[in-house]
Amino acid sequence: MAMVCGVLVHDLLLCIKPGIGKTKATAYAILVALYPVHWFFTFLYYTDVASLASVLAMYLSCLKKRFWVSALFGALSILFRQTNVIWMIFFAANGAIAYVQDLSLSDCLSDENSEPTDKSRTEVSDRDSKVSALGLRRRRTNHPISERGVVSGSTKSHTS
Repeated sequence: MAMVCGVLVHDLLLCIKPGIGKTKATAYAILVALYPVHWFFTFLYYTDVASLASVLAMYLSCLKKRFWVSALFGALSILFRQTNVIWMIFFAANGAIAYVQDLSLSDCLSDENSEPTDKSRTEVSDRDSKVSALGLRRRRTNHPISERGVVSGSTKSHTS
């Protein structure tokens, strides 16, 4: 199972940082597999490494948007350790956010390509957001916060 964890870490690194390269990802995966805590628990407790492997597989499946496979690995991880339900909730929320972002992105793309046909839907643009039906606001995703010049109150310098 420790070798499976190494392979999963390798695949996760390639998925999270695609420009890292296979050689560097392999070196990082070997280093993570040889961490003293992981190495020690590989031989001490028989379910810890299997639990870790199922959580890593659940995360990798979630990143690849294979949500049913991720849910199956999540159920398997809960059979090893009941506390893995926290990881399952985290990855489910992460997958739900990614799914909603994909839906809103495809919705925005289809709205830009089609003419509005319903007169009840009004869109008014202002400087930072769009106001659409029922007074809902859409956040503009193409402008990061740093470009808007927002400064928190704690970082301002006060001179008296």
